[in-house]
Order: sequence, then C-alpha cells, then structure tokens
Amino acid sequence: MWLANTGRKSLLDLFARRNLFDLLSIENVTSIESNFKNKESIVLVWHEKPSRSFFFPDLICVPENMVRDFLAWALTYIPTFRPFTAFCRVIDIQSINEFSNFKYKLDRSTNFESIIIGTILGEILTHLSNNDIKRISPISIRNTLSYALANGFLLGHSIAINTDIINRWRRLQITARQPIRILKDNSILNVWRVIELLNHSFNQISSDSESDESLFLSASKNILAEGIISKDIWRIITNDNQNLKISNGLSKKTREERVVIFEQSCNFLEDNKLFSDQQSSFLCAYLASQISLGSMKYIDLIKPCLKRYPDILLWYGFINGLYLKPDIYNEENGIGWRIWRDLFSLTQISIKPKADISLDELEVISNADRPNFNFLTESHTHMTVELMPSVCSLILWPPPAQKGVQQLALFEDDVKYEKEIDPFLQLGETLEKAKVLYSECSKLKNNKRKPHKKKKQRKER
Repeated sequence: MWLANTGRKSLLDLFARRNLFDLLSIENVTSIESNFKNKESIVLVWHEKPSRSFFFPDLICVPENMVRDFLAWALTYIPTFRPFTAFCRVIDIQSINEFSNFKYKLDRSTNFESIIIGTILGEILTHLSNNDIKRISPISIRNTLSYALANGFLLGHSIAINTDIINRWRRLQITARQPIRILKDNSILNVWRVIELLNHSFNQISSDSESDESLFLSASKNILAEGIISKDIWRIITNDNQNLKISNGLSKKTREERVVIFEQSCNFLEDNKLFSDQQSSFLCAYLASQISLGSMKYIDLIKPCLKRYPDILLWYGFINGLYLKPDIYNEENGIGWRIWRDLFSLTQISIKPKADISLDELEVISNADRPNFNFLTESHTHMTVELMPSVCSLILWPPPAQKGVQQLALFEDDVKYEKEIDPFLQLGETLEKAKVLYSECSKLKNNKRKPHKKKKQRKER
C-alpha cells in the first residue's frame, strides 16, 4: 500500500489543485500504524500506487476519537464529495490494529457457511408477508441484522464480547427512522451466540448446564455430529416429559408420521406452556426440520406457530444448516448461493468502500441544525450504510414518514413506497394526470363548438 502524512490544510490543497506529487511525500509501506507520525497528523492511504488521475485516497486515518470531527469538517470544506465516506473510508488510529489484519476467521472443519445462510434465511422469512420464500430478494438479505452479524462474525468480531456491531446497527435503525420489526434483536442474538460457541469452542459450556443457551449448544453439537438430538440431551431439554418422548424416534418414522408428531408436539407445547417460549420454539423448529433434513420446504407447517413463537423460523433455518448435506443453498433459484457470494465478498480496509455512506457520517448529517440529505444513493428506495469497515447494512431510504410503523415485510412494496415518498415521482404523476385532464377538457370544448356552428348555418339558409 502507499501512504502519505498530511494535515487538513494540505488536504484542502490536494482536493482543490489535485497536484498530488508536488504536495505530498508518498511512501510504499506495509504498515499504517507505524507510519503515524504524531497525534495531529492525517494519514492518506492508497491500495494501489496513486497518480494524477487517481489521486483520491482509499482510506483516511485520523487521530483517536476524531472521526466525527473530521467528517463534520469535510462536509463543510469539501462539499464536492458528498457523502465523503462514499469515496473513501475514514477511521481513527485506534481502529487500525483491529481492522487492518484482514482474514476470514471461520472454522472450515464444519458446515458453518450453511448454518449462517440458514439463519439469515430464517430472519428474512419471518418478516416477509405469508413467509413466502419466493419473495426473497438480494435487497432483503442485506437488510437483516443477521447479515450484518455474519459479516462481523467472519472477520472475527465476537458477538458475546464485542457488542459494537449490534450497538451500531441499533443506532442506524434510530438515526434512519426505520420501521419496527417483528423479531426482537435479542431473539436474533440468542441464535448467534450459539453459532459463535459452536465455532470457537465446542467445550466452552458443559452439557449439564441448565441454561437454554447451553442446552441448544449441546443439541446443536448432536445434530452436527449425528443428524439427530441424542436421547440423553432430548431427555434434558424436554424434562423427560412423556408426551414428547416419541419425538426422539423420528428418524425411523415415515414423513407422514413425522408431520403428525410435529403437529401433536407443537399443540402440546402451546397448550401446556411447560417450557420457556425460546425452548418451545427450538423444539418445534427441530421437529419440523426432521421432516425433511436440511431443507426449508415445510415452512407452511410452521406458520401457525409464528404468533406464539416469532423466532421459530430463525431456529428452523439455523437447525437446517446444521445437517451434513443441507439443501438450503439451492432454495428458490440458489438464493443460498447468492448469500454465500455476498458474505465472502468482504474487502480489505485499504480498498475503497462500496457503501453509500458510513454510519458516522450519516449521524453527523442527521445531527446538524439543518440536515441536508441531498446526496446520491444506490437506489431511490434504499441505501447501503457501512457500520464499520466491511460490515454493511441496507436500509429503507428516504425513511418512512411515520415513526413506529410496524414492519410486516421487507421491501415488498418498493413501487408503492417510491410513490409515497419520492416528490419527483409525485410531481411527474401529477403532471401526467393534468395532461390527461387537459386533453379531455379540450375534447369536450371542441364537441360543444361543432353543433353551435351547424345551428348558425341553418339560420343563414
């Protein structure tokens, strides 16, 4: 990579004159932090060797805790480039060590890719109306919390220890006034904690622990290893309940018998309420997954349980990803492969961002006395926001006019949303209507005139 130390005044000269080599001393380096000269300096970084036509830096590194101050300054003095973080990343020296060592941190000895894909699919399906997998789009994938967590997870960010991603995602929802979701954040995090424990340590929590998390972890290990939950773990999860005992022998039953057992068990769990909602949701999701291992074909069977257990599809997708040969990659024209492609397209910190704006800059603009959101975005209906380097989330943009609206679906009515929000589209439709009305009025006027002329001619005769 290539690097240059500068200050704000020199940076202004660079953007004004674009005379790169006369203004800066550019060096070819292997490390950024070792070349940070003093607390006041700004470091410009290029992934490839810069030139006069390729002068814009890929990364700007500022002093510690000065990111927002720099972005506010850039919005004022470099207004040509808005948003500034659409062209280059801006981070502080404290974050360099955390993000500069780019490497996928995933246990490849097990099928964790399919576990992650199944969890993302489960979250999307929960929000879609009719929970129809055919309505899933690449846009809705990037709108989920699970997608953002997956990006961070692949880069080695611990969800249990480092809550920065979830905190930033929540800040984005508030700043951009996003609609309320059916699934609570904590329900999603419960699944991701189990994923993290499976990836980092198979012995971190003992199987005899009484917490839901440890029970799910033990059951997940069983499914990964054997394709079923063992009798001992099943006995612990169900408190050795006689009405659920038959559910442990599903592998020897026909598919029709498994459907009957699933429905009977779900009715029993809902009527008696012997377990926590999360535990009952996990049990129902497991029984549904046993009908067709590794497939999302039986979503319709689960729909009646959604009112009682909103997170059941989340667990259903997670469990289906645990099986040895999951079919979730091939669901609905290979939507699983599309998720896989997007997840493993993360870039190094020194490469230009692909988002429309960073969360820090969006918050700086939103907190201004007169917020100016007049900038280019990926679409008229949505915008990609970088929460932290290589961790992005997609949101509805412009934000909905009403606050606190229940979000029953994700991007299902793009056209309708665009008509309600986009003032230029409204103006165009109004002008089109006016044109039609003018044409109709002109026709009526001409029709009235013609008979009038005929009467005059008769009188003359």
